[in-house]
Amino acid sequence: MFHVKIRNLNLLAWGACVLGFGCTNSAEDCEYTASCGSVTLDAGPLGGSGSQQVTRSICQACSADSDCADLASANSLRCVPMTYRGTFHGNYCLSLTSAGACSQPYMTPLSAASVSGAAIESYCGIDENTTTCEAVLDLTSSKTCARANNCGSGQGDGLCQNLGGGNQNQRCTIPCAVSTQCLLGQTCSSLNNGYCR
Repeated sequence: MFHVKIRNLNLLAWGACVLGFGCTNSAEDCEYTASCGSVTLDAGPLGGSGSQQVTRSICQACSADSDCADLASANSLRCVPMTYRGTFHGNYCLSLTSAGACSQPYMTPLSAASVSGAAIESYCGIDENTTTCEAVLDLTSSKTCARANNCGSGQGDGLCQNLGGGNQNQRCTIPCAVSTQCLLGQTCSSLNNGYCR
């Protein structure tokens, strides 16, 4: 674990953590952890020179295509604008469908131009009418919860369900209509108002 000063790409201000990546705002520094996601680190204020780009993966928030990296296949991820229930929600790294088969839970095709200007292409996405990338990431990490607003962005995009074994087994999940919207090995509890279990 280390502490760094971060140049916030969204606010272009020194000493503030990039909000929306799981970091907490601080006057001077941000504790970088896996839950923070990735951020651009500028070594200048730390006495070095140049900058280091730390990349984001599928469904993590981004500002440009260059933020997104897939070590297995160069240029297969791009930064794409996404909505939630018809309203712009943010920009997220998604995999191109042309890069290969989409994997669960990213089986809902999404057509968009990237924020960096790449032409409209098809991406392996999620059901933007029912959930968000934040909720999907909570599902994939098997995040524990006490109530639904602990999951996703707290806007009804994530659910908190008892997956068996008493209250200690409350986990974040997402709404679904079909099992392909869930993790591989999970099923959708029902076709109407279901959840991944």
